[in-house]
Amino acid sequence: LVWPCAIMAQTSGVDLGGSIKTRTDVQTFVDLSQDIGEIRNLVAQNQPEEAFRIYREGQHSEIQAGVKRSLKSLADEMVGADPKTPSFLYHLYGQADRTLNLAFDTQKLGYIDSVIEEIFTTKPELAVEAIWIMNVWMYATHVLYNGVYECQKRSQSDNPQLVDIGMAGFDKFIALWIGGGQQPGASNGDSLYAWSQLQGEAFGTNDPESQVNTRIKLLYSEAVAVMSSKDPCTTDNPNTAGRLWR
Repeated sequence: LVWPCAIMAQTSGVDLGGSIKTRTDVQTFVDLSQDIGEIRNLVAQNQPEEAFRIYREGQHSEIQAGVKRSLKSLADEMVGADPKTPSFLYHLYGQADRTLNLAFDTQKLGYIDSVIEEIFTTKPELAVEAIWIMNVWMYATHVLYNGVYECQKRSQSDNPQLVDIGMAGFDKFIALWIGGGQQPGASNGDSLYAWSQLQGEAFGTNDPESQVNTRIKLLYSEAVAVMSSKDPCTTDNPNTAGRLWR
């Protein structure tokens, strides 16, 4: 009996440039950078309503034929996640007036969308930066945290082959970080990589790549090596999660 959902399938990866190629197909996350570029252009053309529509409904990224992935959906997924990512809870804590019941404050759980909508309405010129921080960056940390969490669960499972964790979130993370069409060492682009390049230029530390980008690409390569070891995230290799966490 074959359990197709249980196999850590090695599907075709995505070439992100700069010697980075994912092990799995994460094109749908790569394409979200095109939505950010579209939003940037629409805001510059004084069309914040259309830009907000793309944020909510999606434009270039497809989960499957006819089904789009939107930037808003990243926030929605974090709201429904269990456990929730520390960075998500940290900001929820602030939104909930620093009460101790932050994990149960359901009225505040949708704070990302509330903030983004307010920015589109009042200061649309800040929309791209807000989406980078509150949707893309926070979701990127979410998939890493969740990936290590699922790896640990799989390591304790009697039937780890029934638990598909793919690349434990690292492919999704690097796809969101670099995006599509990004030139290595360039600050023009619509991804977190490009944003990091801009910060590096401001501090005069790019060489030609920002220190953050260089470090993240190195850490991604190390994570790929860990996940390529024999029987990762199983009782035969129980230290995988610990190695990924470091």
